[in-house]
Amino acid sequence: MTAEVLTLTGGKVTVLEVQTPRSSGTHRIVWQGVNREGVKVSSSVYLVRLIATDEGGRQVQASVPVRLR
Repeated sequence: MTAEVLTLTGGKVTVLEVQTPRSSGTHRIVWQGVNREGVKVSSSVYLVRLIATDEGGRQVQASVPVRLR
């Protein structure tokens, strides 16, 4: 699974995980509200995009809006 934080216009803020193997079930990823350089980002709405790939190489993705205050 890959998890990224994006601006509403699609700009990449940071990558939380890159192709980390996960078993099925519920998992938690924590974003500290910082960009790739570790600098706190401004209060706004961001998109968290999750991309999962199965053993056959098929991908699914989902995006969820997150409001950072």
